[in-house]
Amino acid sequence: MKKQTKVRLWICYITFFTTGMMAIGIGALLPYIIEEAGLNYRIGGGLLALYSAGSILAGVVNPCMIKRRGSKNAAISMMLFIPISLSVLTITRTVSLLYMASLILGTGIGAAALFCNTAVNENSGKKGTEILILHTICAAGACSAPLIMSFYIYIGLTWRALACTISLLFVISIALIMVFFSSKEKRREIEKTEENNISYIKSSSFRIYALILFFYVGLESSVNGWFITYFKSKGIMGEKDAINLITFMWITVTAGRLLTVYWSKKIRDKTLLLIYSISTAVFFTLLLASTNLPVITIVISLLGVSFAGIYPICVAGVGKVINGSVSGMSAALVMGPAGGILMTQSIGIMADQVSLEKAVGLVFLNVIFLLLLSIVNYTS
Repeated sequence: MKKQTKVRLWICYITFFTTGMMAIGIGALLPYIIEEAGLNYRIGGGLLALYSAGSILAGVVNPCMIKRRGSKNAAISMMLFIPISLSVLTITRTVSLLYMASLILGTGIGAAALFCNTAVNENSGKKGTEILILHTICAAGACSAPLIMSFYIYIGLTWRALACTISLLFVISIALIMVFFSSKEKRREIEKTEENNISYIKSSSFRIYALILFFYVGLESSVNGWFITYFKSKGIMGEKDAINLITFMWITVTAGRLLTVYWSKKIRDKTLLLIYSISTAVFFTLLLASTNLPVITIVISLLGVSFAGIYPICVAGVGKVINGSVSGMSAALVMGPAGGILMTQSIGIMADQVSLEKAVGLVFLNVIFLLLLSIVNYTS
């Protein structure tokens, strides 16, 4: 592997680490935003839904921008909105501005995710190992966000310090992309690549992986976005314990993805995906049935290991089908945020009608379809 390729891979790893921080960071910040702005669960769910909608918007807009400006300039243009939107979220308490900031933030995060996944897929020669490493680092970023916030609160800072830290890291990532990635892509070459690589549309594997991403991200977004608030409102644990618990889950996700890198060399991807889906169904069920903190801690750690390989295995599977098509990767990655929007917003609406404790039961639908699709994928 060339030195330039290694440098680009590491820049993607750094960027995706920060993207992971934001993935769990939005859920860690949400209780504070709800409390300070006096929001109800429906509006809180709306913020999470618009954050996911931003990723969908990025998936639609980004391929068009890439054709016009190249992948580097397209990514930088959209990622610049991340620190701006985070600043708005930390300052304003006006609902319309919070909605707008969440949408723009999600768009920037979606552009960063698409850039990293596409760049790693191209620079690694389409090997699944680098994609698994990328998502392992993302998980490490996810589990670091609540730890950093807990540290800031411990030393007397507020939750806004986490937003400032994430903003600074994205500014550094943008600077690295500007320096080390080329902007000489020719529009004709990009358009030719897209025209010659649309066979993925007819692939049943592509459709199955995309649907699995839809239901999995809906499940993951619900855990990231609502479960700190859920555990707190149910009275099982305090706010600090709830944050630490989600952090611990993402530590186990990181460990699980490291194991996935190893297991993927010995077990075929379809088998691994089915194993992860079955264990996700089992441990998520146990999580909602548990009320004892030590038991919940054990169960959520095992749920984290179960989560570990689903997303990266699907992305790696998509990468093998799309033949380098940016629109193909965009179409697949868009499915995840779409599932996130549907489930997080549905939980918020239902929580206002009945209770948050009952509303999270909706997530069982995602678990069931995730399991069914994994079985279909295994037998195909």
